[in-house]
Amino acid sequence: MIYDRKTISETLDIAEDFLFIENIILESNIDKSILTIPPNFPIESHFISQTIIPASILLEFALQSAAFKIIIRQNLINTPIIGEVKFKIYSKTYFEENLSLINTSIIGKEFNNGVIINSEIINSKNNEKIFTGKFSYSYKI
Repeated sequence: MIYDRKTISETLDIAEDFLFIENIILESNIDKSILTIPPNFPIESHFISQTIIPASILLEFALQSAAFKIIIRQNLINTPIIGEVKFKIYSKTYFEENLSLINTSIIGKEFNNGVIINSEIINSKNNEKIFTGKFSYSYKI
C-alpha cells in the first residue's frame, strides 16, 4: 500500500515542513520510503562549498520512516518513543543531485511493548549504501 505525505504527517503528528518522507510503500516484507527535503526547510547545504545533506536529516528520515511503519504494523494509536539509536554513514549525499533514497526497514526483534528496527538507506540510482541504522522503540498498545 502507498501512503502519501498528508497521511504520513497526520499519522506521525509531524508538520509537513519537517517531514522528510515523500511517500511510503508498505509491502509484506520490505517497506520503502522516498526521501524529500521540504520546500520551506531552512537548510540549503551542510557546508558552504558543498551541498551535502547533513547526517542528522538522513537519521531523521530513517526514524520517521521506522515510526510510521511501527504505527501501521502494530496498530498503535500513539507515536512510539525512541529508545536507543545506532547508525553509520557510508558516503556523502548531495542536495542538488535530487537523489531518490530508499529506506528499507524490517522489523527485527520484538520485545515487551517495543521493537527493534534495522534500516538501510541506499541511493536508488546506483544502489550505493549511504546509511545503516538500528533503532529501538517502545510503545503501549
